[in-house]
Amino acid sequence: MESDKRRNAVKDAIEQTTKPISASALAKQFSVSRQIIVGDVALLRAQGCAIIATPRGYVMESKESGEGVTKTIVVTHRPEDLQDEIYTIIDLGGAMIDVIVEHPLYGQLSGKLHIFSRYDADRFFEKLKKKAINDCIQQGILADYLKHKGSEVTNMLIAEYSYEEDIQVK
Repeated sequence: MESDKRRNAVKDAIEQTTKPISASALAKQFSVSRQIIVGDVALLRAQGCAIIATPRGYVMESKESGEGVTKTIVVTHRPEDLQDEIYTIIDLGGAMIDVIVEHPLYGQLSGKLHIFSRYDADRFFEKLKKKAINDCIQQGILADYLKHKGSEVTNMLIAEYSYEEDIQVK
């Protein structure tokens, strides 16, 4: 299949589904690699197609206003309250479409979240934990800790950190 025809077929497949469809599923459907599909979607988006990448796959941006109610929830919370906040919204039937953060220097910053379930939320939190650990390592914040307890850092990525357990290890 020629690349232009495949791209149109990929666009049609995304438009016709009501649920997110992964790049891997599309790759299997069109007998190409996942990277080819990711490139096709990037080209389609560059051409103006309203394709959104969610944690579960690609969807077309909905232009219909009758699909449900969209509300903005304004909160000020501590970082440790974020998980409970997202779980509460999800458990009550809501979804986290995007986030807008007021930054003191840059003003409003926004990003798409597309969190529709606890599964999506858990994947989001895992990415958040890994990024925090990597940022600390890159900035040398955990350098001394890593010298003495390298394997514990890996375990911290998997489980929640416990100060009491850390003291026992020493």
